[in-house]
Amino acid sequence: MTDNNKALRDKRSIKVLMLGLISTMLLILLGGVFGLNLWQKKLYLQDQLQSHARDSATSLGLSVSHVADPQDWVVASSMVDAIFDSGAYQGIRILDQEGRSVVARTSSKDLEGVPKWFVRWLDLQAPVGEAEVIAGWRPVGRLMVQSDPGIAYRELWATLRNQLAWFAVVTVFAFAAFHLLLSSLLRPLQRLEQAAHRIEDKHFDVSLPIPGTRELAKVTLAVNSMADHLRRSFEEQVATIESLRKLALLDSVTGVLNRQSFDNRLQAALAGDDGDSVGALLLAQLSGLSEYNDQFGREQGDALLKQMAEVIHDECLSHIGSYVGRRGGGCFTVFLSGLTDSRAEAVAERLLERLTSLPLIKNWGGSNRLHIGVVNTEGRTPLAQVLSVADFAMRVAQKSCTNAWRKGRSSGREAGQKPLMATEWQSLLLSTLADKGFYLHFQPVLSDDSRSFLFHQALVRMNMEGRVLAAAEFLPMADRFNLALKVDAQVLEDALTRLAEHHEDAAFCVSLAVSSMQSTEFADLVGAILHRFSAQCPRLLLEVSEHALQAAWAAFDRLLQLRNELAFRIVISRFGSTGMPFGYLKSCPVDMIKIDPGLVKNIHKDQGHQFYLRSIVQIAHSQAIKVIGVGVESQDDWDSLVQLGVDGAMGYYLFRPQESPPHMAAP
Repeated sequence: MTDNNKALRDKRSIKVLMLGLISTMLLILLGGVFGLNLWQKKLYLQDQLQSHARDSATSLGLSVSHVADPQDWVVASSMVDAIFDSGAYQGIRILDQEGRSVVARTSSKDLEGVPKWFVRWLDLQAPVGEAEVIAGWRPVGRLMVQSDPGIAYRELWATLRNQLAWFAVVTVFAFAAFHLLLSSLLRPLQRLEQAAHRIEDKHFDVSLPIPGTRELAKVTLAVNSMADHLRRSFEEQVATIESLRKLALLDSVTGVLNRQSFDNRLQAALAGDDGDSVGALLLAQLSGLSEYNDQFGREQGDALLKQMAEVIHDECLSHIGSYVGRRGGGCFTVFLSGLTDSRAEAVAERLLERLTSLPLIKNWGGSNRLHIGVVNTEGRTPLAQVLSVADFAMRVAQKSCTNAWRKGRSSGREAGQKPLMATEWQSLLLSTLADKGFYLHFQPVLSDDSRSFLFHQALVRMNMEGRVLAAAEFLPMADRFNLALKVDAQVLEDALTRLAEHHEDAAFCVSLAVSSMQSTEFADLVGAILHRFSAQCPRLLLEVSEHALQAAWAAFDRLLQLRNELAFRIVISRFGSTGMPFGYLKSCPVDMIKIDPGLVKNIHKDQGHQFYLRSIVQIAHSQAIKVIGVGVESQDDWDSLVQLGVDGAMGYYLFRPQESPPHMAAP
């Protein structure tokens, strides 16, 4: 934009050029008319002076001839005085036969009210009229009368002033009229420019009014048509991606995640340490589905599965970050993000009650049809181990010979490690906040060419009894005790402080919890911190989960407003995890999206996920949004992501979190 502004400084405005051209032509036209009128007026007055001198000489000559006496010119002199005193003459003389002046009257008075330059410029001639003086039928002398041009000069000067005044009035009104006319004619060009900028910003909802001029109307119609075509292309692309998402990720019968998508997503969460791994896994099994299909038909069996999926999905809606999958047959898996122990058990109890109350199960004789296994999940636990524990718990429930749920023992905790009670967690978190004991580790995001870091992800850590706790181990408890906002505020302030002290560091990305954004204090607290570190904001990225767009839109909208003011960047994480239509990217001007790790996991083996991710990259790049892959655990996945066009990626295979931000060595 800066280069465009520099280029525009050397360009002239069409409005200025047209006003200048029209004004010049108007000046030439009016100046020509004015000069011609003045010249014709001069010629007319010159003729009048000539006629006046000639007629006056003839008339005065006849009068003087009646009283002329070659020996006495006194009477003739009196008659000349009477005529000369009228002031219309510059000189009157009578010459005798020998050419001697016998009567002479002249005037040399100044022209009052007429500038000398005007007199010199027009230079009117004072014509002389002659007539013979006759006495007794013989000539006795010659009369010469010269008219005074002063009156003509005064008349010409008055004409000049009047015409100049009229000329000025006409020029001002004409200029104003041309200015208004050009502004009206060029206003559609301003709307076209604004429309072009909106299209440049990927906003295709452009519909310009058709101007009254044919040429501009053609251009406007073309722009409207182009914007409509781009809008339809974008919507078709979004619809295509939605179809791909359903084919690649969702179960065709129930609409929940298919087995592979669920396993990839949970495996990626278990491999991370950002808090997404903490929760509970529920394994729900409906026994005898094949018998149900044989008895009632396949369509009725599919209807039963859909009803079960709707109940399970409805139960999970209130738990942000939770998701549902179908493993096959009548087996469903549910991950409850952040819920452990009694809260997960309560969900299992409600699910069992609601599912067994479904008419299709109740009427079937469902006293021993539904069984649920529950297991708590923690970070760095193999997926197979978690599923095995949940399956074992579900088998134990089946042995009860009634609809039941059972909880399995979590094997993710280190041997001999005693879990903290809820009150102990609360006390530990409060004391850490009071002591500002949270600190940061940094994980780089590598660019697609592997030559630079796009930014560093700031990861929060805390100590407990000499052991470093990752975010996954304490953030769920911070959410439980409504302390997430205070933790996020301290992390944000620490990250900005380091940016202020270390100018060599690249940009930092700080993640904001959904529960923080749901707090009524979020906008004021985060806004105050950002304003205090406004100089560092251009090197800051704020990351919000895609779930926040559903659960805390008002806070997200406030972040967008702050972004426009302070120039930090906004990142959407876990993109594609909520099932939201991707069309929101068109009206949600974010800077980057982070692909959900479940899509990245083993992507080199999954052609469907590759095609789906390539479509996401295309639509994001069409909106000038960068795409970041998350959870890269192998070279094959990294190579596939680069081929698919992502702008960068992060993961333990590329770089592990470090105490200080690493810097790329110069080549």
